[in-house]
Amino acid sequence: MNGALKVLFDRSVYAMMGERENGMPLPLHRGKQAVVVTACNTVWPFSVLCGQTRGVFRALHEILRWSGFRVAGRLAKSGCRRSGGLSRREVVRCEKLAKKICLQ
Repeated sequence: MNGALKVLFDRSVYAMMGERENGMPLPLHRGKQAVVVTACNTVWPFSVLCGQTRGVFRALHEILRWSGFRVAGRLAKSGCRRSGGLSRREVVRCEKLAKKICLQ
């Protein structure tokens, strides 16, 4: 997770979760769904081999889970510097994730 994303979550934590009297987190978004999307410039398969997205997915999943969200899916886009947009396959994957959330 880059510094800008970490700062975003540090500043929005109060809108995402409260605190019980015993100090444990209180999820404020229980029952809501989320899709985690990440992008990097490293081309596939090196993005996977080097763990470029694994840490981001893990950190975001943890934050969202403690906030009460259920992660319905995730999508990683590698090689963003080389390919400016989404492939047809990636667009179809995004559409399937959107339908999955809307139907539940």
